[in-house]
Amino acid sequence: TSTEALKSIVTINPQWLINCLSSVIRDASLHPFEIDEIHNLGLEKDVELLFHQALASRDILEYVWKNEQVDFLLNLMERLMLLSPWGFDKNECYLIPSLLNEKFNGPNSGTRCVFDFSSTFLPNGVFQRLVCFCIAYSGSQSSKLKEPKLFKNCAHVTLEPDLEITLLEETASQCISLFIMEPRFAGKALSIAQSMLHKLNADVMNFGLRWETLLEHINTGHNSNENVFIPYDVARKKSLRPWFGEGLVHRTSGMSNVDPFSFVDSLKD
Repeated sequence: TSTEALKSIVTINPQWLINCLSSVIRDASLHPFEIDEIHNLGLEKDVELLFHQALASRDILEYVWKNEQVDFLLNLMERLMLLSPWGFDKNECYLIPSLLNEKFNGPNSGTRCVFDFSSTFLPNGVFQRLVCFCIAYSGSQSSKLKEPKLFKNCAHVTLEPDLEITLLEETASQCISLFIMEPRFAGKALSIAQSMLHKLNADVMNFGLRWETLLEHINTGHNSNENVFIPYDVARKKSLRPWFGEGLVHRTSGMSNVDPFSFVDSLKD
């Protein structure tokens, strides 16, 4: 269900909405802010935070939206999974993953799952929305978790104590890879990630996303040093460890009838 702010407003001018969103999601090199005005308002650090760390303060959002319908626009962007509250700082701010610019080129380790979209294509924005979900999940934990390390194509996130994951967007192969640091949490991490994908497919993509889930099988034989990837359904039938086993429940429902944050809370049950 929509939030109260969304329910109370009917938008009759779509261009106004587009202008509001593009005033935040913008290329700093092509559409910079007015330097003198930003200086006079004391928002230099807010602008730096926005373009260097993709974190939008409440003050900068009120500025770009001219203090008009701020709560409505925030709720809308949250509902569309364009931003997520940043729960790792005392100050109120929001992560906007599409503003991340630095790419991660280093190696990743851990038990790996691949969400393969190559049968169709991986649309721009899917990875960023998946990151939004993970940040919301991590930031809402009762215990304080370490701050995520975020890049344009990669996110290192601690979802729960001891449950550390890495998400990697691989545009050349049209895939998103999920790496789980501790194999004993592989099944839970997979269930969470799949539920998030199904949710955004239902709410944002109108069920248009198509992907195959491939699970890494550690090859313990002597004839090969390479691990292989097995389709999800085959792995489930074989109860492939560490992805499946006694006590591991995999949920794939997108819960399209609930708002994103109630959905995130439901994943903790």
